[in-house]
Amino acid sequence: MVIDKNIPIPPKKSGGATEVNLIAKMKVGDSVLALDANQIARVAYHAKRCKFKITRRQVEKGTRIWRVA
Repeated sequence: MVIDKNIPIPPKKSGGATEVNLIAKMKVGDSVLALDANQIARVAYHAKRCKFKITRRQVEKGTRIWRVA
């Protein structure tokens, strides 16, 4: 390993902020398309925290997640 000096620290990424904002805006019947398992997990996690009920189905391009309550 090599010690590097004067390398700036990148700003923190706001983990999940996109999903939180997305879920908060969803109304019953709205859906989103998740392209990978990571996105599915994040959307499901934030929906549960917001006390929303969701359902998901495999579609041609990925997994579609609907807010049902």
